[in-house]
Amino acid sequence: MSHNIMLSHGRAVKYIREHAKQKCKVSFVPIAPVHIPENDSKEAIEQAKKDSFTLKHKGFFSIAWWCDTVLLGKYPEEAYELLGDDMIHPSKEDMELISQPLDFITCNIYYSESFRIPNQYSSNAFQGVSRNSLGWVVDETVMYWSA
Repeated sequence: MSHNIMLSHGRAVKYIREHAKQKCKVSFVPIAPVHIPENDSKEAIEQAKKDSFTLKHKGFFSIAWWCDTVLLGKYPEEAYELLGDDMIHPSKEDMELISQPLDFITCNIYYSESFRIPNQYSSNAFQGVSRNSLGWVVDETVMYWSA
């Protein structure tokens, strides 16, 4: 499904560039959680950055899943190991279409994830925490850690 979304993105970029009546700028706006460090230690900060930019599970809300594919023209290496036989093996032509040149990139930052104790909630998902209409944690520090 996401491969088809990215193919559609590539086709749209090409179409806009070929048919726009005036000069325009084209972007890509993925969504993914930003991981908040457990504490202020260098190790926790590095782990949070790593968690924000790598695939950790079969879900596709990952900066790496969308951005590596669109910006680098290849799926993240972790995807092949993580998904095994379910991972797509795209053609060179598909990847060239998906990775059309962009003028800028932005990210939708809607929620954060935090240090996770195995089989328990993230440390920022405690009872009574503010949540949006989708149930995602509202955490103002997400803007700081996403920069």
